[in-house]
Amino acid sequence: MSNRMTMWVLTAALLATAPDGVDARQRALAIEPAVPPAPALEARAVAWPLPPELIRQDPADSLYRAAREALADRSYRRAIDLYAQIRSDYPRSAYVADSYYWQAQALHRIGARSDLDRAMALLATQAERHPDAVTGEDAEALRVRIQAQMARRGDAGAAQQIARLATSEGRGDGDPCEENDIRSAALSALLQMDPERARPILMELLEERGECTAELREQAVFLLAQNPDAETVRILVDLAQRNPDPDEDVREAAVFWLSQIPGEEALDALMRILESGAVDGDLRERAVYAVAQHDSPRVAEILLAYARGSDQPIEIREQAIFWLGQQHDAGSALRELWGSLDTAPELKEQVLLAVSQERTPDATAWLVARATDPREDEEIRKTALFWAGESGITVGELLGIYGSSTDAELREQAIFVISQSKTTEAVDALMNIAREEEDPELKEQAIFWLGQSRDPRVAEFLLELIRGGG
Repeated sequence: MSNRMTMWVLTAALLATAPDGVDARQRALAIEPAVPPAPALEARAVAWPLPPELIRQDPADSLYRAAREALADRSYRRAIDLYAQIRSDYPRSAYVADSYYWQAQALHRIGARSDLDRAMALLATQAERHPDAVTGEDAEALRVRIQAQMARRGDAGAAQQIARLATSEGRGDGDPCEENDIRSAALSALLQMDPERARPILMELLEERGECTAELREQAVFLLAQNPDAETVRILVDLAQRNPDPDEDVREAAVFWLSQIPGEEALDALMRILESGAVDGDLRERAVYAVAQHDSPRVAEILLAYARGSDQPIEIREQAIFWLGQQHDAGSALRELWGSLDTAPELKEQVLLAVSQERTPDATAWLVARATDPREDEEIRKTALFWAGESGITVGELLGIYGSSTDAELREQAIFVISQSKTTEAVDALMNIAREEEDPELKEQAIFWLGQSRDPRVAEFLLELIRGGG
């Protein structure tokens, strides 16, 4: 089964309960619900690639197009009739094999019990007569979704089949790695039907450490984390640190979902991961991010401790400083940290960025002080000046730094920062520098940035420079 289908079968209900801050990759684990929303289904019906036989003018082409349009318009009964007509009128058409699947989809959308029975029969016929159909993989997942729908209406046989498919006992005789999509769909359905019954099955799945079930285990982490409790925290810590899953994505998923579980217990678990010497650097960076997502008053203190930690890897300290910058009222702590970072320019640059996010007069003044401090490294001074520009320094203040500095590179940086202002005052300043500056390189820099401006006065000014030879 394809990875694409694995993503489709996770439920909208679960996605809706995912906490704020869930990143794109995690949300991609639950793209399509157990009962697909109409827009998603209709979009797929239209976008589904046509068989190459279309180029050879398949006689059923017009019917197939009409059926797809009917499905896209949610005219399900019409779509059902048209897909059936393809088979009755053109039994040798290349569209016949996939018509079973799309007709079953339309029946599934209507959802009456008789329609669901008919859809299951169509999927069985497709599997028997057209085992190599393009939509064959999707049909397997659709079958599970229909069974889940039946089970929610009290069909004991369907419920039993869903539970069986969700477990390792439900595997067929084929390659178990090719049955992950079906198990994924069954687990999603079972979790909606009976969360208590699904939980031990999820835990059983997480104990399967084979390579081919890694993606399924990652999904199991997602599903398990939707109803968090103390046992969930224990399982996630086991996967990430105490008894780590062999797959990196599963370990990272465990750490991520710890970031979404509120409470001190989850935060303490993340601290154990950070303090573990057995956890690799990438996972520890993920753990720093996860700590920063919690709303505990301890978070700023924890991040500051790691930012200060001279025994910590640079990457961990950088992450801690970045996320500390996202904390409310962390500016004073960041500025106090500056003096301890003399031998770590990477960390100083991260502090400059973090302070610039405050957008306050105090933050801007502090950045200007760093830019004009001759004791600082030249690159640090230039970076500080850039972030001062982003933080709100005025063009007049930048001109003051430009005029008082004897450092050619800092003056060049001041010209660049002025140019980013995109204001009339900035254009006036650049024209004045281009007119009066004696250093030819600085003069050229001012002219270059004027050339990037859309101010209507610039063209005439540059013509005057050309005519005057200035």
